[in-house]
Amino acid sequence: MECIDNNYVWAYKDYGAQALEKQSKIGDYIVIPTANYGRSRTIRAFGILGDFIETKGIQSYRKVKWLWVDKSGGGLMLSDVNFGRPTFQRVYKNKDKILSAISNILNPNDNTDTNTDSIESKPTLKPYILIIDEINRGNISKILGELITLIEESKRIGNEEELRVSLPYSGREFDNGKGFGVPRNLYIIGTMNTADRSIALIDTALRRRFSFVEMMPDSTLLKNIWLVKHDDKNQADENYIDINDNEEAEILSKILESINNRIEFLLDREHTIGHSFFYERAIFYTDDELGEWYELSLDSLKFIFKNKIIPLLQEYFYEDYAKIDAVLNGNKMIESKSMSDLKVNLSDDFVDSEKRVYRITESSKWNIETFTDIYTKDSKKEDSKN
Repeated sequence: MECIDNNYVWAYKDYGAQALEKQSKIGDYIVIPTANYGRSRTIRAFGILGDFIETKGIQSYRKVKWLWVDKSGGGLMLSDVNFGRPTFQRVYKNKDKILSAISNILNPNDNTDTNTDSIESKPTLKPYILIIDEINRGNISKILGELITLIEESKRIGNEEELRVSLPYSGREFDNGKGFGVPRNLYIIGTMNTADRSIALIDTALRRRFSFVEMMPDSTLLKNIWLVKHDDKNQADENYIDINDNEEAEILSKILESINNRIEFLLDREHTIGHSFFYERAIFYTDDELGEWYELSLDSLKFIFKNKIIPLLQEYFYEDYAKIDAVLNGNKMIESKSMSDLKVNLSDDFVDSEKRVYRITESSKWNIETFTDIYTKDSKKEDSKN
């Protein structure tokens, strides 16, 4: 009973020690027959295997979580089961009948013969996540190495086509000499910006090992960011710019949606602006009654456009300010000047007299209308048509 009291099981070298150490896995069920010699139709304990402990001399030890132990000494009779000589070995026949019998003991009020729900399920493995940021910027063969094969779902440890390798330095020292493999509870997430065409795309061999999930900008997430005149920890009502007692902030959401709609027509959907730009300088607040929300000051919004969004648009459109101005809906962040406006006198032999030059206006001159014009001018055009 020492094994029962101390939650472990052991086996002799010639009587299943190899199977206990190498073949059994965490979460496997274990039954202990009552007979010490010969065959047996009764069991006296049932549990779930845990970590391998050690091999000491001619004995190997593994942890066990016992779910049921016979206290009477008579054991549990299983008429259709005939356990062989006392050795650690895998049960191939009548597994369902064993589980059903144990289930009836653990849940005596359940009259069904085949129910095994009351038997504790195999422990859920804690998930581990490996994130490789901008995976397409690196040398995939150097990043993953032999993992390229091992990360396939069917090749994971415990799966049907489990594959292990011997590493150059450590050999097969992993997992008690079984070799290195990738467990089922390791999740690899690789991020990539598909708008950056200067970077090679992922090759076919790697693509089939990953599921590709498109993460597009979501303007609705900005409805939890309230635009304010200035940072105010007291959250005074007069400080908020969104009006009409809206339950959700709307200005930032409409700005992003309008900008991205135009970018999608002028370029493509992969170059749309991400919603995370607006969270960088937003201040988080929480209140027991009001819940959680963010606030973004007008000065912070100016900073985001001047130092983040407009430079990105300059890169997208190769300094074509006419298109940048179109994306911003002619909201006066970009101004155009003719030669006469700048009082420049050049001959038509050198420059087209109709040419216009574009400049970014001073952000200090921007106001709330500068930003709302990104989407309200479209509405005004629709109203005039009607």
